[in-house]
Amino acid sequence: IDTANIYLTVDEEVAVRDVRKSLRDEALVDFLFSTGVRVGELAAMDISNVDFAAGTVTFRGEKSDRFRTVILDARAKKHLMAYLDSRTDNNPALFVSERLYNGRPRRLKKDAIENITKAIGVAAGLRKVLTVHVFRRTLATRLADKGCPLDVIQEILGHRSPLTTKRYIAQNQARIRRQVVQYMDAA
Repeated sequence: IDTANIYLTVDEEVAVRDVRKSLRDEALVDFLFSTGVRVGELAAMDISNVDFAAGTVTFRGEKSDRFRTVILDARAKKHLMAYLDSRTDNNPALFVSERLYNGRPRRLKKDAIENITKAIGVAAGLRKVLTVHVFRRTLATRLADKGCPLDVIQEILGHRSPLTTKRYIAQNQARIRRQVVQYMDAA
């Protein structure tokens, strides 16, 4: 199986969004659908990385070690604000544990984030394991389906090579046909 092409169909995405979740997990899912960040990037993120006025998140990329900015869609922004407004702690982490340790929540680590996404995938009845990487591939595929240029998707995902980005985008016969027809009509 080519794991690079594991992404969510539109119906699977709806099922994931429809799962009953805590405010944190709702914000987490929408954040991942909107940004396509890596699990390590998300675990390291602080609230200060988010610019709600601009609807952006700027952070140091996990692999490139350079700063990258991604966009929060309206849904992700709304649920992230609701989640952050509900928090009473002063932890700088963007996402924290729901359980308290010595009276305070901890920053969510990579394995905890993956456990949350996997549990949501199971609750949604998916026949695939829902990981943060699946959210990345889903975002890349959705953007490509809407005609987003490869170099923009590459920048959003933080890839050095367009070949890496191409492997993230699921092959879609409808998209290929649309593009071929577009260029044939122009000739």
